[in-house]
Amino acid sequence: MSSQTPAERKPRPGGRSARVRAAVLHAAFDELGEKGYDGFNMEAVARRSGVHKTTVYRRWPTRDALVVDALDSRGDRHSPISVTGSLRADLRVFAEDVFAKLSSPHGKAMLKSLVSAVDQSPEILEKVESFWRERLDAGAAVIECGIDR
Repeated sequence: MSSQTPAERKPRPGGRSARVRAAVLHAAFDELGEKGYDGFNMEAVARRSGVHKTTVYRRWPTRDALVVDALDSRGDRHSPISVTGSLRADLRVFAEDVFAKLSSPHGKAMLKSLVSAVDQSPEILEKVESFWRERLDAGAAVIECGIDR
């Protein structure tokens, strides 16, 4: 047993807390893609991630909070800005990347579930608007780079 009091203990960066968070967010993203927003269930996310449901509810008190955090956690949500020397080639690379992500089975399921969710949740609507704004801004950046050349 440790002689330190709870106040003296420091949380370990990247420790169990980070692993639990990553596992829950990964499970939530998969659950959303498979079941859709209407079928999304916090208890199923807890089972899938291997943590107790109270852990999930403690960190994410609402379904929308977990869905939004899961969507934010995706590192692949940004399309790369290519600099090939040709505006046409840069736009093609950008468009192909966006298309590949959105037309994958998981991407299709995610889009379908989020389209139905925007009518039910202002938080989800804001996230979907942000998603498209990021893509339009990235596309504009590709065009601006081409103009600057």
